[in-house]
Amino acid sequence: MELERPSVRDRCGRVHAACRILAGLLLKPVWLPDGIYAALPWLYLGTGSAALLGGLYLPDTSWYLPYLALAGVALLRAATGIAAARRRRRQGPALSPDSPG
Repeated sequence: MELERPSVRDRCGRVHAACRILAGLLLKPVWLPDGIYAALPWLYLGTGSAALLGGLYLPDTSWYLPYLALAGVALLRAATGIAAARRRRRQGPALSPDSPG
């Protein structure tokens, strides 16, 4: 027995208005001031470090500590990914070993 997947389209093939509004909000580009944009990897790094250390070293044995540690790792990964992407973009395209020049 195969289940029918829900569709965002009605019987006439039109996309529901709520889906259009949600897609417009989620896919809208966000423009940040230069200072916040430059500090973003450092904010992720600090927040991720604090969350990871809190998840590992808080004396409480509550349910949220593993999630806190997981969020810390995710934020640290995001910080290193953003910093690496910005470094690659600043350096320009790298030459491949078999390209002339």
